[in-house]
Amino acid sequence: MGHTLNGNEDQAALASRRPGMTARKQEIIKMTEKLIEAVNTSDYETYTKICDPQMTAFEPEALGNLIEGLEFHKFYFDNVMPKNWKAINTTILNPHVHLLGEDTACIAYVRLTQMVDKCWFQVCLTFFKVHLTATSDHIGQIHHTTSC
Repeated sequence: MGHTLNGNEDQAALASRRPGMTARKQEIIKMTEKLIEAVNTSDYETYTKICDPQMTAFEPEALGNLIEGLEFHKFYFDNVMPKNWKAINTTILNPHVHLLGEDTACIAYVRLTQMVDKCWFQVCLTFFKVHLTATSDHIGQIHHTTSC
């Protein structure tokens, strides 16, 4: 998976003053990458280990309704990926991690996903995402919007 950090000169200066904070932010980015990799490879077992079972999400296909739990997303793991896609590359652009406490953080980023389907048709999607992590091990709430 590609990972790009753009425009982080200010964060680098902050890192030199508070190295522990940067390590925690990098941990959140790495956990987000692991989550995306689980989605890209249809690894539902890893996905359930990362996500809180009571997570909530606003998904475009739910038409503004709040989704609760993992079952909504399991449908996609079971029926969509990776059977229909030959190649997937995801790049995280401009990640911004906000530490909200000792065991809570929020990450906002742009997810650029490039795919090639079984007929070698190329697709490029851009998602604007915000994740709130409740602990260093679980993503508690995932709220995001999609832009194509």
